Amino acid sequence: MVPLVGSFCEPIEQSGITVDFVHANIPNLPARETEDLSKGAEKGTFLPAQLYDAYHPPGEFEGWALAAQYAYLTSARKIIPPGGSVITELGGRVPYAQIHKLFDAVGLRMQEVIAGFKEQTEALIDFEGYHRLEEKYGTEFEFYEYERSLRLLHESGITNPTHEISGEEVKQLLKPYKVSAREALKLFHQGISVGHTVHLFRGMRA
Repeated sequence: MVPLVGSFCEPIEQSGITVDFVHANIPNLPARETEDLSKGAEKGTFLPAQLYDAYHPPGEFEGWALAAQYAYLTSARKIIPPGGSVITELGGRVPYAQIHKLFDAVGLRMQEVIAGFKEQTEALIDFEGYHRLEEKYGTEFEFYEYERSLRLLHESGITNPTHEISGEEVKQLLKPYKVSAREALKLFHQGISVGHTVHLFRGMRA
C-alpha cells in the first residue's frame, strides 16, 4: 500500500501509476469562506472551487453542482487503462440526463450499478447550498418528500436500494413528491423530512 495525498487522482497520475479501478465519493457543493472544512459535515459537503476549476468544467455542470464530479472523472480517466473502471457515488439531485452528459463529456461509458433513496443528511447546509445554485444559475434540483416517497417505494414492491429498476425509473416513480432545493428548505423549517435518490455509477474507458 502506497499512501498518497492530494486532489482527485492527481498524486497517482504524478507518480506514474496506472490502476484498474478507482472509487470515490466527492463533495459536490462549492465552498465559501464561511464553511469550516475541518468539520465533518462541511468537509463531506463542500469543496474549494479552485480544486476543480483547473479542469475547466463546462458551465452547465457548474450550475448542476457537477463540476467537482467532472474534475474527478477527468482525473480518474487519466490513470486507468482501456477497460478500466471509475466508480462514483452520486446523490441524484440532478436530472438523469445531466448524468449521461457528464459521462459523455469525460469520455467514459456510463453504467449504473445500483440506485436507492435516502433522507438528506446535513439537511440545512445542503438545502441552502443547492438553493444558492438554483438562484445563481436558474436550475432546479430534485429532492423528494421523504416519508411519502418511502411509502410509495414500499407499496410498489421496490427494494431499497435496488438494481431491479434503474435510478431513472425510481426518479420517475417519485416524481409526484419532487421538490426543489428552495421548497426543501421550506419543508425543513416546517419539520418535514426530505430525501433524494442515490446512485452508484461506473464509468468505463474504451
